[in-house]
Amino acid sequence: MLADVAPLPTQTAPLRPVVRELPADLDTPATAYLKLRGRGPSFLLESVEGGERVARYSFIGVQPRARYVARAGALACDEAGRTRAVPVPPGGDFLQALQAELAGYPPVERTGLPRFLGGLVGYLGYETVRFFEPTLQARLAAAPLPDAIFLLADTLVAFDHARSSLLLITHAFDGDAAAVIRRDGWAVVLSAYYHSNRPGNPFILDRTENISVFHDRLGLVIGGGNDKNRVEAATFDLAESGYVHYFPPIGGSVRAAGRQGLLNLDYGAARARLRAAIRSQRLVELTAGAITNFAGQTDRLNLQIPVGPGTTVRIDGRDVRLRESMTGQRVWPVRKSLETAAGLRIEPVGGGEFIWPHRPWNSYNIPEHTSPISAAVGFLRVALTGKDLAERVVRIRA
Repeated sequence: MLADVAPLPTQTAPLRPVVRELPADLDTPATAYLKLRGRGPSFLLESVEGGERVARYSFIGVQPRARYVARAGALACDEAGRTRAVPVPPGGDFLQALQAELAGYPPVERTGLPRFLGGLVGYLGYETVRFFEPTLQARLAAAPLPDAIFLLADTLVAFDHARSSLLLITHAFDGDAAAVIRRDGWAVVLSAYYHSNRPGNPFILDRTENISVFHDRLGLVIGGGNDKNRVEAATFDLAESGYVHYFPPIGGSVRAAGRQGLLNLDYGAARARLRAAIRSQRLVELTAGAITNFAGQTDRLNLQIPVGPGTTVRIDGRDVRLRESMTGQRVWPVRKSLETAAGLRIEPVGGGEFIWPHRPWNSYNIPEHTSPISAAVGFLRVALTGKDLAERVVRIRA
């Protein structure tokens, strides 16, 4: 049963197909495929009905979102340059696991379009019969090739034979969404909020943090940011030449399924992505990155750490007392770990910086508009190169 593979999605964002039609008078499905296939995985599905009758559509798939490989009862997913194991139910029926993966992609039906708008396309090897007929399990030797490979296609070209046209189909997740993932004592909140609350001034926002992480015993451990003054306090600080900050984003989307959530932000000249995964009762893993076309850039992932004056944090095994008398922001390098509470350990793989104090915006404190030191928080800052959407990993252990 699917319940044995992965819990039902906590919240999902419906897929919205985005379609453009182009003439194809001088193309065939084969010539169009040769032009579009590129170097990565791709496919051409020719449609034939009843022997010599040609069906209305042929399908070309390029640049799949993910690739699933089944081998020896295990299932792996390659997505955004990283590989993760997908839980498979007892008996090794990976098709149930694939069905559970698709539960996070609920489509929105559109009339006038082909029935196939995307999904899993691939092959089943001959030896996979042993998963459906148990008596053959011992009689079939393991094959040297994978049992199955499936591509998760969300970008398609449908060749319409009736109209001699090409339908270019991609998908967008309905934006301005939020999602909550709750498992094993953790709650991760992802928000694609990007609208201003001040008409006429889009740079004054209610909120700049897009992620919050809660633990049943420790409370808020990451996020919860609120700052209208300093854009470098945003979850993603993307700056060209070090001073032109691309903020706020012009679009965003969130989706969540099972133990994972994915946040995408669009800045026009840049894109950022943050994936959150609850691995176990003791571990939440964040994977983040950005892709920009900036000539010179200073890009960062900023995670707000809710620690105030009087708190002692532990950086790479050394105690640091956060004192109310500290003036100006202090910066401590974090090579391996930052411990902010008993039993809580944050590990920026590849290192980062801890910054304290940050005094949030306070509209009532005129003319400074900053909160008192008693309301100060800190930030864990991780550098990004702007060349990879899955570049840095931060692990949160409790």
